[in-house]
Amino acid sequence: MTEFWGLLGAKLAAGFIQAQAPAIPLWEVLIVLLGAAALCLPAAWRCSSLITSLVHELGHAGAAVSAGRIVTAIRIHPDHSGETHTFGLAGAPALWSMFWGYPVPSIIGGTLLWAALAGWAQAALTVGGLLALLSLLAIRNRFGAVVVLACAAVPLAFVWLGDPQIGAYAALLLGAVLLAGSLRSFGEVLAVHTKYRDDLESSDAHHLARETGIPAGVWLTLFGTGIAGSLYVTLIAVAPLLHAVG
Repeated sequence: MTEFWGLLGAKLAAGFIQAQAPAIPLWEVLIVLLGAAALCLPAAWRCSSLITSLVHELGHAGAAVSAGRIVTAIRIHPDHSGETHTFGLAGAPALWSMFWGYPVPSIIGGTLLWAALAGWAQAALTVGGLLALLSLLAIRNRFGAVVVLACAAVPLAFVWLGDPQIGAYAALLLGAVLLAGSLRSFGEVLAVHTKYRDDLESSDAHHLARETGIPAGVWLTLFGTGIAGSLYVTLIAVAPLLHAVG
């Protein structure tokens, strides 16, 4: 058992060492992006959306902690909805934590894409897996715990494998799924405000509007701006790292 924990510690430590940047050609990156987009189609979305839902709720939780609030509960449900409960400083800190659910998956997705192409895939997978495990402290339902364990096991399994090239592809795919998922989720919240207004209680923009008096359309615009900004920064950061075919 001691040898196992020693090996585990060594694997995790090795994950923080920059590897040689993998030579992933542009056409393979495009295939991964198309594959991630396919996972956002209705037939696959019910399952693939769970990672986006978890990162969405962790975005709320991380923002709350950064603003001095305490996370008391996180729940993920089979219909890919979620909820995060916090308490502490009211006013701006509460609004800050409420805002970051939709933009964070695109930020994390873009970071994973960059890490995959810059030689930091293992580090990104290690940090992501460990943070997912840490979130178990706040998970308050069984389904949510299963989702967290699965989302932690996948990246940590690639870290354990210890192959930087395979890890790069894993980070690339996970990043692409989060980027595509952030766009799909944003489309869903827009639909709530334009077509399915009976579901307004599920919208962060609706809650922000109720708390501040600022119209939900403003908050939706800010969500979209955050996601678009993440995509732009990702493109600028990733473009120089792409390798031409051949």
